[in-house]
Amino acid sequence: MASEVSILWLILIVTLPCAIVAFVSIYSMKNTVMKERETREFELKLKNRENLTKYRLQAYERLALFLERISPNSLVLRIPPTGKTVYQYQRELLIMLRQELDHNVSQQVYVSSELWGHIRLSKERMSMLISQSASELSPEMPAEALRNEIFENYSDLEDDQPIEMTLEVLKREVSRYF
Repeated sequence: MASEVSILWLILIVTLPCAIVAFVSIYSMKNTVMKERETREFELKLKNRENLTKYRLQAYERLALFLERISPNSLVLRIPPTGKTVYQYQRELLIMLRQELDHNVSQQVYVSSELWGHIRLSKERMSMLISQSASELSPEMPAEALRNEIFENYSDLEDDQPIEMTLEVLKREVSRYF
């Protein structure tokens, strides 16, 4: 019996330090792996944030360009009214507005919902301005008359010009992030 107790005691003396060493090793390895994973995740998030910043800036630039392209001055200069009627010119302008928005619709992913709402509202207000200006004229009149009516109606908006208001919202958002 004494020899069995001494063998048991000897096994305990040998295995206890091994168990402690194994426990400490496993614990430290687990911590090391966790810290390494956190470091990799942080580096990945940092890299993604850099890419996202680049894409967001490009989106703001493209939306500013979009607003410029749908402004009355730019829009009617890109589509010459020569040889067209009011009706034909109105259709071309509205199609161009729609195409401009369609071309930039993916940019909404990178900007706030508020800004995207203003972008869409600007496009809609420009569509309404063109349609309203056309409704004040005879459809068979020369397109130059519609061009002049659009300029006149847009300038009458004074403090409520949708393009300029949306550009201000865009600039505020950019300055908030950058």
